[in-house]
Amino acid sequence: MTGGAGFSRSAKQSFDENQKLGKFREKQNAYSSAKRGNAVPKDLDDLIAHRYRRRDWYLRTRKIVLISFIIAAILFLGYLFVLG
Repeated sequence: MTGGAGFSRSAKQSFDENQKLGKFREKQNAYSSAKRGNAVPKDLDDLIAHRYRRRDWYLRTRKIVLISFIIAAILFLGYLFVLG
């Protein structure tokens, strides 16, 4: 096994360095500026609009799945009664 021990040592060292860097870096997310209190109103409007679009997509998708399931059940029951 060529370089097995060296690889694991360098991998562990790299992992440790990345862990240390993670402690110093500030975590960024979409809400970080809003939490600090210096959020730009346009950014907040974009976040709110995005959440509404996701909610509307979820509701539409849920309705489509429900309607598809009902149609499939009706077709399956009709198939059973016609052949049965």
